[in-house]
Amino acid sequence: MTYRIVRPSGEIRHVHALTRRVCLNDGSTLLIGSVFDITERVLRENAVLAEKEFLRNSINAIADGVVIVDREQRITYANNAACHLLQHDCTRVLGTLLSDTMPVVDATNLQPILNIASQALALQSSVSGHEDACLLRQDGSVLPISDRASAMFDADGFLVGAITIFQDATEQREHQRSLAYAAEHDHLTGLLNRATFDAR
Repeated sequence: MTYRIVRPSGEIRHVHALTRRVCLNDGSTLLIGSVFDITERVLRENAVLAEKEFLRNSINAIADGVVIVDREQRITYANNAACHLLQHDCTRVLGTLLSDTMPVVDATNLQPILNIASQALALQSSVSGHEDACLLRQDGSVLPISDRASAMFDADGFLVGAITIFQDATEQREHQRSLAYAAEHDHLTGLLNRATFDAR
C-alpha cells in the first residue's frame, strides 16, 4: 500500500507499507509490517510525468504535423496538427502503419513515394522529403507538403523509431510557380521573355 503522510511541520512524505502474516509454532499468528519512505522516487516520477505532459502540450500547440513511429513504422504519437492534415481521428491512428495512414505521392504523376520515416530508419539519420511530395488524404484530395524525418535513439544509443515533421506547402508551391512564371514571361504581355525565348 502506498499513501501520503503529513508531518507536524506540514511536509508531505510518500510511504510504501508492506505487511506479512507469520505463523508461529504455537499456532498463533503475527503481522509484521515494514514502512519505506519513497518520497524521492515519487517526486522523480512526478517530474518525469510533468515534463512529458509539457512536451506533449508544446508539440500539440505547434502548427506543423508531428508523427512518431516505432522501428516497425507503427504510429506511437501524432499531434493535433498532424491529425488535421491527415484527416484522421488522433485516437484511431495509434498503432497503424505510417504508410497506410500517411500515404505520400509525387505531385507530378501521383505515384507513391517511399515515406521518409522509413528512409530515416534505414539510414539512422535525418532525411528531407521529396520536393514534389503530396499527401493523399482521406477524402481523396491531394495536399502538397514539406516534410522531414529523423531517426530516434534511446539513452543507450539504440534505434527506437523515427519522427516525421510536415506542413501544408500549398502556398509555398504556388509562390514557387509564380516566381518561375515571372522569370520566364514578360510582365506586361504575358509572353515568353527574350532570355527564355532564346534559351528555347
